[in-house]
Amino acid sequence: MEKFELNLEVAPEKMGDFTETIVEFEINNEIIGKTEDGNIIIQLKYDDDQQEGIGDLLEIAEVYEFDVEDEEEEYDD
Repeated sequence: MEKFELNLEVAPEKMGDFTETIVEFEINNEIIGKTEDGNIIIQLKYDDDQQEGIGDLLEIAEVYEFDVEDEEEEYDD
């Protein structure tokens, strides 16, 4: 079974709904950072059979894509 990976940016006020969906669909996740706005960046790892849950999460959060500058800053710390 193929595994997929996705980074999402979640506003703090939406974390309750986001967390409920992650638990309901048993999606592996890890908090990997936060944005300057205070939103939380969460990395998801999922299979094909969890696509419905990912769809629900995309209604709550936005896809987060690292800029080259973001990655450079991480390594400078």
